[in-house]
Amino acid sequence: MTERAAEQVDDARFVLESLRFDAERSNERSAMVLLALLRLRANDPWSAAQTPMLGTRAIMDWIRDEYGVDYKPNTREIVRRFTLHQFVDAGLVEENPDEPARPVNSPKWCYRVRSEAVPTLKAYGTDRFDGLLDTYLEAAASHGPVDGRRHSELSTLFADSTAGLVYVSCFPSRVVMRKYLAQIAWETEVWCADDPTHLIHFNGERFLGPYR
Repeated sequence: MTERAAEQVDDARFVLESLRFDAERSNERSAMVLLALLRLRANDPWSAAQTPMLGTRAIMDWIRDEYGVDYKPNTREIVRRFTLHQFVDAGLVEENPDEPARPVNSPKWCYRVRSEAVPTLKAYGTDRFDGLLDTYLEAAASHGPVDGRRHSELSTLFADSTAGLVYVSCFPSRVVMRKYLAQIAWETEVWCADDPTHLIHFNGERFLGPYR
């Protein structure tokens, strides 16, 4: 790896740390995955970032060609499980934006940096970065379902409310919802954009009863 390439990787690590990723998700591997997803070569400014849809193999090949690090085929699962999945869970990256219902074992499975994150990433190295980072982190904090922790936090936040509270997790489709089933708190609702006239009720006795 050239000196300039190493500097670019260090910059990517700093960006990930700024996005509050832990040490495992801001290590050299994760930094190069981010650079691959943004198609940023060693000498590219961050303002040149792109957002192609890439599979795991394409990401690894790009890292090899541009940064000289040749990840072996048997490390593909490490890249997927310990970097890409974490990026997805944090809301930085989306899976299969062109076909959300794509089967998990499909060779066309792909990833793309979410559009909401792009302005912040492109601003790295400028005096606009810190302000955009704060705005992005505030927005990203609301990503994900109403899990047990969020249910507790919201209950505390609205403890003085005189209105009844209904907790709703929203997803673009039931396919996406399935990824979060284990996290969704009981006694909450789920709304899916692909079936907008229905709600899915998670336990509780409030709406339990026969249909007439």
